[in-house]
Amino acid sequence: MQFSAAFLCADAFTASEEGGYQNAPSDSGNFIGDLLVGTNCGISAPILLAWRQRQNPGATITPEDMRALTDIEAQTIRWTWFWEPINGDALPAGISLSVYDEAVNAGPGTAVMQLQASIGATQDGIPGPETIAAAHSASAADVLAALIAHQASAYAAAGDFASNGLGWLARLGRRTAAAADAAAGVSA
Repeated sequence: MQFSAAFLCADAFTASEEGGYQNAPSDSGNFIGDLLVGTNCGISAPILLAWRQRQNPGATITPEDMRALTDIEAQTIRWTWFWEPINGDALPAGISLSVYDEAVNAGPGTAVMQLQASIGATQDGIPGPETIAAAHSASAADVLAALIAHQASAYAAAGDFASNGLGWLARLGRRTAAAADAAAGVSA
């Protein structure tokens, strides 16, 4: 698969933030039913299961499958399930990084609605022509500042903010810096 340069820039940040395998019982994304499977490279157990079932409808996954997830399979899943649904290649540099990284954390629809709220577009979770045009017509710095506020507010409202909030906010700070660099054309 040929990935775009914009995706590779955003994904380098997200992959470094997500890290490798973990199976914290406090993370609902680590479970399939009652089975603690874990996450790896930003790919939750339910997403890996759905991905594998697209190719083999009877597929199941185990913690060993999750631990053995390769970087290229994880990257391909992130492209397909997070980058493409946010229309990342159509978004301005930097904004695409911020929306993409949030999509991996909170889902593409949520991340796009946060963008839409930040630019005054209809909040439908679909990154169509109105959203793309509004993102391009706004100042990247203004959009990123609004995204920070919307993302931080969503984290603060989450039920598990007490246990995960400091980590989320720290990542948001790093995401914001990386997005500003990308918007300015600074390479990592």
